[in-house]
Amino acid sequence: VISAMVGMIKPDAGIYQCLFDKYNLNPKECVFIDDRPENIEGGRKLGMEGIVFTDYETGKKKLEQMLMD
Repeated sequence: VISAMVGMIKPDAGIYQCLFDKYNLNPKECVFIDDRPENIEGGRKLGMEGIVFTDYETGKKKLEQMLMD
């Protein structure tokens, strides 16, 4: 989903909902990775888990951990 195309930006709840609707996604089955904590929080408010990206290794470990749970 491209912000300019839908007229919304993160962390506006509408942009996440647009993504869920467009691709028929269940937020509880999604993981959002972003470098801004406020964007992750925006997704969490709608039920989507998130990882604040700081570096590749940490992000990879967090994602692997989430997938194992």
